[in-house]
Amino acid sequence: EQDEQKLVIQASRGLPPTYADDLSFAVERSFLGQAILRRQPIAFSNLAEALVEQDIDLDSARRTLLADHYQTLLAIPLLRQTLVGGIGEVFGGIALYYAEPRQLSDEEVRLSVAFGAQAALAIDNARLRQQVEQMAVQEERGRLSRELHDSVTQSLYSLTLLSEGWRRLAKSGRLEQIDEALTELGQISQ
Repeated sequence: EQDEQKLVIQASRGLPPTYADDLSFAVERSFLGQAILRRQPIAFSNLAEALVEQDIDLDSARRTLLADHYQTLLAIPLLRQTLVGGIGEVFGGIALYYAEPRQLSDEEVRLSVAFGAQAALAIDNARLRQQVEQMAVQEERGRLSRELHDSVTQSLYSLTLLSEGWRRLAKSGRLEQIDEALTELGQISQ
């Protein structure tokens, strides 16, 4: 949530529900937020120590749960890639928790970053599809509006011509056709 500078968990797998349910934290006071702000992955091989040393926005129950269950953390930002190879919009991030202590190899980090890049691409594609669908709906509404406007304009023009012609018939004394003309006028206006 960029407006509030908060990270809110959208999905989790394998985390205890007591940790992940209704969890949000300030970007600058979270491990994942640090990765997002730096725009590069960060790893903590001793999560319990990192929780003590850093000012992380977690209540004590969640801190204890993390320290008791997980030893290593890899945080990866989800970043939109620009056409020139730069980094654009931040979509969020992925936090990978490991129960056993481990030193992550460069290859594991690169693989995780590649997975994050694919996830960011999928998010970007979904947003683009949604924009295209919205544009198509707006285009169709515009087309229908123009057609309706054209149709109404044509009908009003026809009514104007017909009523003027029938007015002339009545003025010339040919009243026998006026009843049919008024009926037709009513049908066209409907």
